[in-house]
Amino acid sequence: MNTLLITGLSLLLGLTGSMAHAGLSAIDDATMADTTGQAASISLGLDMRLNLDQASNGTLSNVCATGSVVACNLGVSFNNRYITQNGQRLKSWLVFKNTTAAITIPELTISGSTITVGGQDKAVLDIALSASQPIIIRKLGFDSLAVENDTAAEINSDGTLNLSNTPGYRNATLAPGQTTFDAGRGRGFIGLDMTATVAVNGNFKVFGCSSARC
Repeated sequence: MNTLLITGLSLLLGLTGSMAHAGLSAIDDATMADTTGQAASISLGLDMRLNLDQASNGTLSNVCATGSVVACNLGVSFNNRYITQNGQRLKSWLVFKNTTAAITIPELTISGSTITVGGQDKAVLDIALSASQPIIIRKLGFDSLAVENDTAAEINSDGTLNLSNTPGYRNATLAPGQTTFDAGRGRGFIGLDMTATVAVNGNFKVFGCSSARC
């Protein structure tokens, strides 16, 4: 019984080795250059959240709800925007306070295809969205918008960073004890809180190009 089994395995391995050897052949560079193929598409679902926690039932809670968490501020600095105070140039910031966002893309399909550009076929990355799977946007916005300034010069005279400076984007709340309408909140003007469903039906193609006009 053992002899028969060993003989059978030897025969099977011998046939397999012969078939594998017979199926392999060298391919020159020209043949490989003419060889094309296409991979299967990839379908992705994306859930992106900023400063929002999601409970098991899907509800969102704002981790910056008090408006005093300066890490939730988004500051934008423009070139040559300063104020002069006590002989120092203090940097100005456009600060979006208590910034939040939740964007869900249920289905994003990525596949490969070809297009003809300038009489030449080009391989492209094809990214598609379907209106049957709309994009969901929740709590996209900010608590308030303000122009804030640094407390000191950003750069020392020797070119090093001034560690005693508090950047303007870290300004969040009014001083304790104040009773104005925005006490305890991020002081500023204009707020945005958007929730929407966006249906997009179409695709766009990404490809490399060596010419300015392709």
